[in-house]
Amino acid sequence: MKDNIRFVITVISIIVAVGLIWIAILSLVPPDRDKVEKYFERDKADFAIITEYIINTGYSYISINKSNIEKGMMFTGADTRNKKIEDEMVVKSLDRLLKKRGYHVIGKNDNTVFFQKWAMLEEDRGIAYSINGEDKPSIEFLTKLEPLSENGWYYYEADYNKWRNR
Repeated sequence: MKDNIRFVITVISIIVAVGLIWIAILSLVPPDRDKVEKYFERDKADFAIITEYIINTGYSYISINKSNIEKGMMFTGADTRNKKIEDEMVVKSLDRLLKKRGYHVIGKNDNTVFFQKWAMLEEDRGIAYSINGEDKPSIEFLTKLEPLSENGWYYYEADYNKWRNR
C-alpha cells in the first residue's frame, strides 16, 4: 500500500514540476500581434476606463505598476511624485490588468497611453493608444508599430538593441 502511495505522489510531483517548467518557458515567449489583438478584445473595457482617466489627469507622464496599484497610487514624475488614484473603478481596472491579466506597466508619455504586456531585458511588447488620434504613439526604443482593430490603438514592439543599431 505504501509503495502505491509513493508511486502516486512521485507521478503527481513529476507532472506538477513539468507543468511549472512549461509555464515558465511559455512566459519567456513574447506575444505576437495576433495574441495582443486577442488581449485587446478581451480587456477593451478596462483599457477604455483607464485611458480616459489617464488622459484627464493633466499629467504628461504617468507610470503605474503592481506595487503602485497596491497603494492606489500612480507615479507622475520626479517633481510631482506619487499621486492617489481617486476613482475606485479605475483602481479596480488597473488591479485587474496588472495582477490578473499580467500587464507589467501602464502609463502615459506625452501623446501615448501604453499597456506593457511583456518585457524581457531590453525588449517589451504591448498595446499603445494615440491620444490625439492623429500622431502615432510615441514609445521609447520603438521598433515595430501595427494598428489594431480599433482606430487609434496599436500593437507595439520596443527593443533597445534593434533601435540602437538602426
